[in-house]
Amino acid sequence: MTEPTDIDQAAFQLQEAKNRAALVREEVIHAEQKLIDLIGVADDRTTSQKGRFYTVKTVGKINRRIDIAALEQIKQTVPQAILAKAIALKPAIDLKGLRYLEQNEPAYYNEVSRAVIAKPAKTAVSVELLGGDE
Repeated sequence: MTEPTDIDQAAFQLQEAKNRAALVREEVIHAEQKLIDLIGVADDRTTSQKGRFYTVKTVGKINRRIDIAALEQIKQTVPQAILAKAIALKPAIDLKGLRYLEQNEPAYYNEVSRAVIAKPAKTAVSVELLGGDE
């Protein structure tokens, strides 16, 4: 039988840790659900209850997003100042367009990039178990 390499051993450790983490996440989800069942939850509000040893809070949240087509229609009838109180119209990076400028329009890229803050993100690591003896 072939001995595992350092990469194989490290990959195995990562996979085992991920498996344990998944089990712990399931336990956390079940414990949270039990508390939600006991305390309840209210839309867009915090609900709090005390036991003898712990205070537990549940925070009800509602995810909201913009319907762009509807927004374009209401822009015709709702004043911009009123609309701005409820909806932030903020700029976002178009990464494909930014990369296009970098490759094809370096002068414009240099100007545009002055408004872009970039920092390294977490490095992704993936592990795939190979079948059989390799």
